[in-house]
Amino acid sequence: MAKSLFEVEVTFLPSALCGNGELRKERLGRLLLSERWRDDVKRLRAEADPDKRAGLKKQLPAFIPAGVFTERTADGLQEHSGFICIDIDAKDNADVADFDRLKEYMHQVPHVAYCGRSVGGKGFFCLIPIADPARHRDYFQAIGEDFERCGITVDWHCSDVGRLRFVSYDPAPYINTGAKVYDYISPEMGCSKARMFGRELTGSEAEARFLFVLQWIEEHGMDITGDYGQWFKILCGIASAFGESGRDYAHRVSRYADCYNYGETERQYSEILKHKYKYTIGTFFYFARKKMGADLYYSIKGIHDFDKLVKEEKV
Repeated sequence: MAKSLFEVEVTFLPSALCGNGELRKERLGRLLLSERWRDDVKRLRAEADPDKRAGLKKQLPAFIPAGVFTERTADGLQEHSGFICIDIDAKDNADVADFDRLKEYMHQVPHVAYCGRSVGGKGFFCLIPIADPARHRDYFQAIGEDFERCGITVDWHCSDVGRLRFVSYDPAPYINTGAKVYDYISPEMGCSKARMFGRELTGSEAEARFLFVLQWIEEHGMDITGDYGQWFKILCGIASAFGESGRDYAHRVSRYADCYNYGETERQYSEILKHKYKYTIGTFFYFARKKMGADLYYSIKGIHDFDKLVKEEKV
């Protein structure tokens, strides 16, 4: 049985800039419900200047919801808390009706043990108990996909088990002490159909096939990136296949989106390279085919021959 929010211990950092020698244990429940930082958080939320807000945020303590760590890296995990933390940011959910009331609807999600306002006050974060802490990333992926099916985009950076979050303040958080343990991951070790598509291709075959599709996208100025979550997955697929050398590909695929920003694409791709997300170049092929339509996709010279190497999946 998973420990409750009030029993489990996590790593607390007096400052987000502190060293490993300053890490200490703290009960998760105390950090979530404490009013110690109320005035500091309110001051931050009231500050209109972005630079000043960033400065105030850096002065706040932080914690690692995933558990107790001996150092500020994933390798430093000593004991997992049994919880996954997800962020739901307003900027990524502009189309969600009544976004500010999202917390009120969390009672409809039996797995959510806690939902409260994030430190900036414009988004929410949730804590969900999981069945097997050893598969943290697999569960995060499944949870993120579940939320996306409900029309809610999560911040995929939070899949990192060592992800920090700043302390916050919410006078009325949603708490469910009887939250159901989340025990589902996608088949094939968390591989979604999108990522399974193309998994049998060799590196050279995948790159040749990728370039065929990319050339067609550029000739027609087609945006296949979709929403933030889909764009993130596509970049993960490109990074998994090409690493640093795929950075230019990331821009070439992204630039047809109305919201394309060079700096944000650079930042996102750099962050993705730091982690090992379980997406493959098959993700790119899946979303390209979905956008283009199967008939058009297979009409591109060379694509059909490459796809003979791939076991067809019903997606």
